[in-house]
Amino acid sequence: MGFFARIRKRRAFRQIARTMPVCLLDRCGPGPYYTPEQIQSAWHETGCSVDYLIYAYAMFCDTQAFSSACEGDYEVLRGEAADVLFAGNSDFTIDDFERHTPNDDSSYADDGDGNYDDGGSDGGGDD
Repeated sequence: MGFFARIRKRRAFRQIARTMPVCLLDRCGPGPYYTPEQIQSAWHETGCSVDYLIYAYAMFCDTQAFSSACEGDYEVLRGEAADVLFAGNSDFTIDDFERHTPNDDSSYADDGDGNYDDGGSDGGGDD
């Protein structure tokens, strides 16, 4: 995957993380997981490309619902999102999204020591 594709994906993850939990909670109420239909219904409010919808399924559905909605590796997709949003912790839940304000993506990927992944480069030239 190219450099710009990785940047687009990171931005999409952050946009999903800012908008989907709010939409899902407003439309469906709290819950540990959501159905693919609920996610699809709320998706239009994210402003993200449909190319990233599979990641929303992995973030907000359980494994069984994910498998009924699409093909893909649930753990791999969820892990990619976790790397960007939660410093690799793929055991995140909707509650983990709720502690962030809708416009605050700076707090995603806190490593526990107050260090945040800002999505920038490490300064190296060989990515």
